[in-house]
Amino acid sequence: KKEINLKVLRSHLPQTQDILKTTSHAAVYDFHPVDNQWHKRGIEGTLFLFKAGPRYGLFCLNRLSLVNLVEIIEPGMEFQQQENYLMYKSKTGIVGLWIFESDD
Repeated sequence: KKEINLKVLRSHLPQTQDILKTTSHAAVYDFHPVDNQWHKRGIEGTLFLFKAGPRYGLFCLNRLSLVNLVEIIEPGMEFQQQENYLMYKSKTGIVGLWIFESDD
């Protein structure tokens, strides 16, 4: 199964060397400070933590459209986990990932 996932991921990100973690379903949210609310981004699907060269990243293979989440993990990024949510601060804002399987 990992080899199949690696093939799929490499079709989107050819530089991918390894998949470190996978969860079968995640949904991506953006935090909007204007209304202090989380808004669905329209990206839901399999979430991968991957290694590409010296870098690591998150990739969500979207089942709703052709727009996927690709987030390279940069030094100094802040992450926080609360139950089934992983939140992080990126250059573009605050992102929340709702992860369907709590053990993932």
